[in-house]
Amino acid sequence: MLSMSLLFSRASSRPFDIHHLNLSAGELAPKFHRRRSAVGEESCPARASANFPASTLAGGTEGVTKLGLMAYFQENHADKYLELDLESRVDRQLTLLEIRHILKEIQIEGPILDLGYGHGIVTTELLERFGSCSVVEASRRLCEVALKSHPVGLKVHHSLFEDFQPTHRYKTIFATGVLHHLKHPLEALTKFVDWLEPDGTLIISVPNGHSIHRALGYSLGIQNSIDAMTVTGKKSGVAHVLTPGAVRKMISSTRLEVVREIDSFVKILSNLQMASFSEDQLSSLFELSQIVPRDFHATSIFQCGLKSSS
Repeated sequence: MLSMSLLFSRASSRPFDIHHLNLSAGELAPKFHRRRSAVGEESCPARASANFPASTLAGGTEGVTKLGLMAYFQENHADKYLELDLESRVDRQLTLLEIRHILKEIQIEGPILDLGYGHGIVTTELLERFGSCSVVEASRRLCEVALKSHPVGLKVHHSLFEDFQPTHRYKTIFATGVLHHLKHPLEALTKFVDWLEPDGTLIISVPNGHSIHRALGYSLGIQNSIDAMTVTGKKSGVAHVLTPGAVRKMISSTRLEVVREIDSFVKILSNLQMASFSEDQLSSLFELSQIVPRDFHATSIFQCGLKSSS
């Protein structure tokens, strides 16, 4: 069992920086062009190119007109996903560690659909693991970044979630970091169910409104309540602060049922305060979850399937 004192005793001599995430140059905005040589052009594994067709873009070529909150944020603030400031670096690092943690816990089968490209960490990991997947993304610019970053194995659908009409169902759907950005998350979740194969898996993860770092912020008088909307959240396009109980209730209101809940990591500080953490220290946040109740982890992760009567 991991003790709290180990968290800061496992510091690595090498800082965990963005260049260890195997990001492709195409994921960076043009204004970061000078940094591209340092990142490298590793968009897809060689094994994928021999077995999967070239990536394609499907859907809305005329841009987004019927904007939901998430679409508005992504189309007008796509730079936020492409920035490499200290906070976004930590966010990318934790996202990579979390998706790898999820993939260790759940058996994944294709076809795979990723909901939202964002900074591309989840999509990149899925492509590197499985060779092909599809992604639905509302921002035209992020669609273009996705295609440039992943010329092989990726099908990009430029569409709002509410407008997306797939031609087939998916065995595994990833809704990671999505629901809290949506104005009507329950309606969206109901649509996600329709895209799932009868024996498929929907993986949901959302930031936990009862995370320990929020409790600390409340106890120190930084925020008015544990689950209060933060300034950072507003800037990031967050529409709702969701607690584990709220997500469970939402899931039970659909044709989905929770197959299992998965441990996440324990967030004790803000992303900016963790900017100097080493790889070992960030990994220790996941081990720390062994001694902290799941309802206080940084994110709530649910593996869902269709109810037996569906």
